[in-house]
Amino acid sequence: MTKLQSVSTSIRFHTENEMVELAKRTLASLGVPAYMSVPCFSRCIDLVLLENDKLVAVEFKLRDWRRGLIQAEHHLVAVDFSYVCLPVREVTPKMEKMFNESDVGLLMLDVEYPRLFKFVFPAKPSRRKWSIGEKWLRKALEMEVIR
Repeated sequence: MTKLQSVSTSIRFHTENEMVELAKRTLASLGVPAYMSVPCFSRCIDLVLLENDKLVAVEFKLRDWRRGLIQAEHHLVAVDFSYVCLPVREVTPKMEKMFNESDVGLLMLDVEYPRLFKFVFPAKPSRRKWSIGEKWLRKALEMEVIR
């Protein structure tokens, strides 16, 4: 079990930012370094985690999982693993097909679930990671620590 799988809370979400902030606070309380709104090339990653020196990107969406999947796939040039995180909902056959075909994983943030994060589809290790992209992202994280 990873640190990501051992969190809990109980609120409802009105914005994606509420989800991101809750996840960051909860992960920080567990000692998992988490950084919000991290620049990555011409985009911004909602949340970047450092777990066992691996970079994990999480793109949060209230509804538009397809857009989240596209964004999370772009992050794979700089991270080891990438996820889309949605509030808990039913997994449709289309979602299942697209996530199974992608290297991106799917998390659900469920405030009623004892561990907050449900791992629906695991992320696969990035096959697109570019060493320079990872270096730039790690540099951006260092800048976040300084701020």
